[in-house]
Amino acid sequence: MDGRQRDTSKRGLLSCLRLPLLSGLCALALAVGVFLPEEVALIRNSTSSTAAIGYIFLPIVLLIRALPWALVGATAGFGYLALRHRRWQPTVIFFAGLTLSVAYAAHFIVSQQQEESRKAVIAEVETMDSDAIDHFLASSQYAADRFVLGAIALHPATSAAALARIAARPDPALHQAMWAAPEIMGENRKGLAVMRLVALHPNVTPQTLSMLSQSPIDYVLGSVARNPKTPASDLQSMFNAHKGMSGFYLIEWGLASNPATPGDIIEQLSLSDNEYTLRYLKTNPATPQSIKDAIPY
Repeated sequence: MDGRQRDTSKRGLLSCLRLPLLSGLCALALAVGVFLPEEVALIRNSTSSTAAIGYIFLPIVLLIRALPWALVGATAGFGYLALRHRRWQPTVIFFAGLTLSVAYAAHFIVSQQQEESRKAVIAEVETMDSDAIDHFLASSQYAADRFVLGAIALHPATSAAALARIAARPDPALHQAMWAAPEIMGENRKGLAVMRLVALHPNVTPQTLSMLSQSPIDYVLGSVARNPKTPASDLQSMFNAHKGMSGFYLIEWGLASNPATPGDIIEQLSLSDNEYTLRYLKTNPATPQSIKDAIPY
């Protein structure tokens, strides 16, 4: 008798779970279908040399984004069961799921509104002149937003003072690569960090580059090392401090392509076994002809 009751209970549980599971999977599939074109567009619009790696992680990204909507779908299934059969188990699960679903939906709506606001601000920034940008950085609530700062760092009218203001910000995220919708990234299709954009800007000063030479991120240091405005003392310091470290090749490439790199560093770089370092040296006007002739590439 007890065995039959357990079997009946199991069958009842499976029957109870069938509809929520099906509705959850349907919601998951629908969400994947909605998010897939967006994620593929992000990868295709990127000009980064490693953008294709995004396809490897695409299933994981889609699953993470779609799972909350699977919860919403399953919650709807439990709600239907609660209304139709009036059992306490699906009712409890329904209200628990409803709470989580409402919380996620509210978060999603707020995030979408923030993204639309960010897009509008970036579009406005792209029309500003130098004075308007300076005023924006001093007064706007978006002056700390890294995507907006990225648009400012890309703007040809951004002044040296504005670039220095951005470089002085202590936010570690400004040293990290960015990834967002094309409307937000604008011309920054490689997803370069804000500080890299500052280091590559034509209006950046040697003082600002000196500040950025203390970045903890090798990609930023590589951009600083590439800029002919970077003081020779900072080029030497970066070379000495990071030589032999895992990300040193990025600094090497920057130094090897920089026509302002000191001669003693060029001589040491000529001993590198990195093919790209030697290729950059070969095309660097500061590289002595004797070193160029010895490079096999």
